[in-house]
Amino acid sequence: MASATAAADVREAGTFAYPDTRMLLASDGSTTVLLQAVAGPIRVVVREQYETAGAGLPSDARAALRITPDSVALMRRSALYDEHGRCVSVNEVVAVCHQDPVLGPLVTDTTRPLGRNLVDVGLRRRVLDTGLTVWPEDRQAPAAAYKTYILLDGDQPVLHINETFNPELIKPDLQPGTGDAAGSRAPEPA
Repeated sequence: MASATAAADVREAGTFAYPDTRMLLASDGSTTVLLQAVAGPIRVVVREQYETAGAGLPSDARAALRITPDSVALMRRSALYDEHGRCVSVNEVVAVCHQDPVLGPLVTDTTRPLGRNLVDVGLRRRVLDTGLTVWPEDRQAPAAAYKTYILLDGDQPVLHINETFNPELIKPDLQPGTGDAAGSRAPEPA
């Protein structure tokens, strides 16, 4: 999953050509619900989930969640698939609420998409960044749209989420004249 900004400027949702893409990237509501409207029923595959020290987390997640190097957080990497087995999105989640008695079981559940689990909890979303990156499922694809946001419990950020969307479903095309003006997100080395 992409987590290091390659340039100072990033494409904002308004520069994308397709209204569905702009809506998905600008929305502060459940991305899972919006993806289901495009792709139909979806399921999650959790590729890895583990606790780690704050020092081992992406710097943007550390900053957004106010994580110290010795804090413990949950790293979760997953993908959402439609009923035909097509990957809809690839996601990287950093959580500092994984030990909370209410939020913890919802965040660590590997059987349902995170968005479905959290839809009724009352967390607020704040979009931090949108733009273009490499589609991790096919690095030969020209580009994919991504969205980075945090979920807040009151004023406390508890989840940092990067989502990269399948370019066949969420069209990454830009409006004319915006292609050279903005930056992109590059994947971290594996």
